[in-house]
Amino acid sequence: AAGADIKDSATAFFGGIPVATAEDKIRAFGSVTGRVGVTTGAALFYAKGGYAWADNRLSATVLGATVIDESKVHSGWTVGVGGEYMFAPNWSAKVEYMYADYGSERYLAALLPPGVDLGLTTHSVKGGINYHFN
Repeated sequence: AAGADIKDSATAFFGGIPVATAEDKIRAFGSVTGRVGVTTGAALFYAKGGYAWADNRLSATVLGATVIDESKVHSGWTVGVGGEYMFAPNWSAKVEYMYADYGSERYLAALLPPGVDLGLTTHSVKGGINYHFN
């Protein structure tokens, strides 16, 4: 799990003055995955997959007043590939790519019945150094 500040926003202007702003922001996300791979010497190449979730917030302001502030937890799945290399006794470095589809949730149902379905997906690349306790 990780905190996040992944967002997209749009602002409407009237006569050069901002009058309305909408923002869609992933505030945290995480996954629980398993991986399977093959080794060759000190290298491991693997594929991974499992459950993914994201805490998303949709908000809007008009003339500085908040008119929408709605949060939902999206649940979905993730898949990825990676490689890890043992560069010293007990130490390895890794890099991996992960795609996550967090599914959709319904927003704005009270304002615009029956609401609007909003889906979330992310692509991420991670790197790391690991210490292996033996």
